Amino acid sequence: MILELDEMQGQNHDDYLYLGDGDWIRWDDFGEFDPDEPHVARLPVLEWEDRVTRQFPNADLSEIRLFKAAKEYYSATGKHLNIYGAIGELFGAVVWGVRLNRKPDAQGSDGRLGNDHIEIKTIGPRSKRNRVEVKLSGNFSKLLVVKLAFSPNQTSFDGFESLMSSSRMIDRSEFKNTSSGKLTVSWEQACKMGQSSPF
Repeated sequence: MILELDEMQGQNHDDYLYLGDGDWIRWDDFGEFDPDEPHVARLPVLEWEDRVTRQFPNADLSEIRLFKAAKEYYSATGKHLNIYGAIGELFGAVVWGVRLNRKPDAQGSDGRLGNDHIEIKTIGPRSKRNRVEVKLSGNFSKLLVVKLAFSPNQTSFDGFESLMSSSRMIDRSEFKNTSSGKLTVSWEQACKMGQSSPF
């Protein structure tokens, strides 16, 4: 039986296993999980979450779970969610530690890293163009360009592990015209001008 956090008051925590998100289960009940029932078996989920948070210490699990949801959607429908831009933003949060804006349609930047406003642009794995465009009217001090590609022998999105990703953080002062219009940045330019990801 899974208990919520408020039900744990007065309980000996040594008798329970913490499942995350405020859920606890008695060690004695742990054997009741049927490994053939994926909606009940939490251990594989916990192992995956542990592996990802060790690999990306800046990760917020609620953001990372979107990768898993996209994988499940693809498995169920054979169709891709149009989410590569969002995955690029999540990459910025997970790998770089960018604190994404709470309002996804916030004007000017996608998040903050320290005192810097960060605009995140993504080159998706199916993109025929190897570049991004950014509106210079935005209030950002750094541009993060994320390039997503399928892992070798992978032709479609199959979750977090199926994507190879790389990124470059570019200070806005690196661009000649930074006040109006649109700026086009190729991946080659980003690699020359920007700092590579910390991981």
